[in-house]
Amino acid sequence: PRLRPRPLVAADLVPVDEADARTIAVVQGASTLSLPVLVGTTAWVVIAEEVLWRAVLIGIALAWGWSLIAAVAVSSGTFALNHAYFGGRNALVKGVEGALWAGLFLSGGLLAAVASHLVFNLLAFNVRLEVVR
Repeated sequence: PRLRPRPLVAADLVPVDEADARTIAVVQGASTLSLPVLVGTTAWVVIAEEVLWRAVLIGIALAWGWSLIAAVAVSSGTFALNHAYFGGRNALVKGVEGALWAGLFLSGGLLAAVASHLVFNLLAFNVRLEVVR
């Protein structure tokens, strides 16, 4: 038997409001990709986000003499703004997630933040496998 991603349905993500509907549309489009393409694309996006928002922004802010709290706030805030397209509530959640990944980056390094972010995104995309005969 082969494994393939199971397509998402709107009922998989609740509650559904306008921002969630946009997110579902993006995720449903991504879920029709083959599993290697979905994971690979997601991995590149996550690596880019972690390098930019954690390694570069926090690194620059600390090099300029900013406090750790200010560096994390700028990193998390800009990460949230980058996701504002999906709605204000989603951006707020992304800000909290950004702060958590910043903490993981600072305590465990870039690889720890990338791995955590990648697993989170794949779970958020509701990637499921089903056996195809």
